[in-house]
Amino acid sequence: MAATYRVDVFHTAGPTSGAWPAGGLLHRADTDPTTAGAATPVPVPAAGSNYSWRKSFKLNVTVTPSGAVTNLRWFSDGVSVGTGLVVLAKNTASYTLASSADETVALGSSVDATTLTSASPMTVNAGTVLSNPSTGFGTQNYVEMQLQVGTTAGPGVTALRTYSYRVDET
Repeated sequence: MAATYRVDVFHTAGPTSGAWPAGGLLHRADTDPTTAGAATPVPVPAAGSNYSWRKSFKLNVTVTPSGAVTNLRWFSDGVSVGTGLVVLAKNTASYTLASSADETVALGSSVDATTLTSASPMTVNAGTVLSNPSTGFGTQNYVEMQLQVGTTAGPGVTALRTYSYRVDET
């Protein structure tokens, strides 16, 4: 039987996690982004760039695979979220609590997510992440994302983009 998967987002010092909601937003708070983020938007700067607080993700295996989950990859649909906006992404072994310190600096070692496509994905973990009869996160790294907002960005919520995980399952 094939495994079943869900993307989880992590927050708070614990950290705690829950399913990433459809239409979830990158904003300036360490909360589950189930609302429009109206209270915590990333403002358009007069100069330079402003940033959202980081969001940390893992792929949650909710039904055990027949064998093993390996070769974990992450990628975007390759389309920009809009003028003056860049979604940054990186792979990291440890969890870092999101905070107001994220508002003025880009995530270290991050790249523009539009460059990570199905043809050229980010390697999250190359080896075995989880084996039967286990469920959960296994031994995978986090994918961190952050929104960079430049001076040419317009106000309001942007069009939704698609970010995906891909695995090999035996």
